[in-house]
Formats: sequence, structure tokens, C-alpha cells
Amino acid sequence: MALVIPTELESKMDEVITHYPVSRRSAVLPLLHLMQEHFRFISDEVVNWVAAKLSLEPIQVLEVVTF
Repeated sequence: MALVIPTELESKMDEVITHYPVSRRSAVLPLLHLMQEHFRFISDEVVNWVAAKLSLEPIQVLEVVTF
């Protein structure tokens, strides 16, 4: 089953990403907070989606989740 991100949530994420023009990796934690607020937990699908959104490897997002 594919992860469905509401348009409003993705718009919030796009706005957050603009706050990190030098390193998109810095946006990982704020995006994870938004995802957790919406879905109530961080699934593997969320990790993969955030990684793809930020052009990162999933392990780079998972490192933040498991810290």
C-alpha cells in the first residue's frame, strides 16, 4: 500500500524545506515531526517518503528517527 500524503501536509513540508536552503538534510527532523503529528507514528513508508522528498538515502532519515 502506497503512502498517501494529503496536499495540505505536503504544502507545509514544502514551506519548511525552504527554511533550509543550504542543506536539505537539516529539514529531516521538522518533516518527521509533521509526519508524526499527522500519522501518529513514523513507519518505514514515512522514512522512505521523507528520504525521497529530500533526495537523501533512507538510512540518513532512519538515523534521525532512531537517535
